Amino acid sequence: MFDWDKDQEDLVGIGNKPPAVGTQSRQSGLRSKLGFGLLGAVIVLGFAYEKDMLLQTRAGSTFALGMFGQAASAPLQDALPEGLLAYDNAQARRYLRGLRLADTATLHGYAARLQSDLVQADPLLAPFLRDAKTLVLSELAQRGG
Repeated sequence: MFDWDKDQEDLVGIGNKPPAVGTQSRQSGLRSKLGFGLLGAVIVLGFAYEKDMLLQTRAGSTFALGMFGQAASAPLQDALPEGLLAYDNAQARRYLRGLRLADTATLHGYAARLQSDLVQADPLLAPFLRDAKTLVLSELAQRGG
């Protein structure tokens, strides 16, 4: 008959062998350092994401400059265009940040599409389309294109 209290060690394989002292302490030390390093990296990335700094960090890197051109590294303009109806300052800055990643030809096509959408737009959607067109045109004017 099986007696859990007496036969548990044989069944589970729990031995009374002490672990090797040097190997166990080195492995646990390495695991804890690696764990703290990864935890620190996750925390730093979380704060950067929360503060909306990841795009700025990527824009400052050499890889991003080669990939996105000079538009990605351009600093955000302090003055927003006049006459925005639907977008507040934070929304307009985020929108401009996205527009700066596009090339000039894409922005011209987007401005033309916004104009055609504005002609057929619902009155409730028209202020958003006008603001988008204003921001695209201001980005084109800033680029000189």
